[in-house]
Amino acid sequence: MELLFKKKKPFLVVFLVVLFVDIIFTNIDYLYEYRYATKPWIVITLAIHFYYNCLHLSQEERLLVFLALAFSLVADFILITDNLTFLIVGMSMFILAKICYAILFSFKARFDIDRLLPFLAVVLMYCLFIMYYLYEGVGDLFVAVVVYIFVTLIVAKMAYLRYNMVNKKSYYFVLAGAVLFMISETIMAFYNFYIPLPYTYTLVVLTYGLSQFFTIRGIILQNEKVL
Repeated sequence: MELLFKKKKPFLVVFLVVLFVDIIFTNIDYLYEYRYATKPWIVITLAIHFYYNCLHLSQEERLLVFLALAFSLVADFILITDNLTFLIVGMSMFILAKICYAILFSFKARFDIDRLLPFLAVVLMYCLFIMYYLYEGVGDLFVAVVVYIFVTLIVAKMAYLRYNMVNKKSYYFVLAGAVLFMISETIMAFYNFYIPLPYTYTLVVLTYGLSQFFTIRGIILQNEKVL
């Protein structure tokens, strides 16, 4: 198992196979129920890969990553079922996962107002875009959706503020993970509260899986020499 999950290239092959199997199961009606066996492996494979590559990180950093992955795993399992109650519980689990990631990224963040201003401008446009299209559809879930978006943007901000505090590969990997997570959730939000986009399931699984992959790879790389 170590040969498959420790080295970057063998693990990448394993991860992509797991990801694309789940995408296939997502798009075939009679296979969809078997996603209870396929979807969790997206996070499980990442947890195993991280386990073999995290000894250079502090105990607190390792704990936060494993907690984030554990909450993500629970959310993945719950959200397979298309049910409003499960949606709320799944969102809550993802909020907890994001809080763990935000705390972790804050350890390497540098709060620079000059860098924050462009980020805040983009965030404002994103929020206006989301609220314009989804306000009427969210109904009683408005507060929950606002909290979810707020936590998501906090994660993105902390990832963005890691610039020059970690090496470039770690920075851009984690930032890519945060952006892909936002894209995945935006697509899913349109599906749940507005109008489903073409290839919704495929795009959600693909962007979500890649977001977790880039985030974990970026965290593994973060304590290498700052360039």
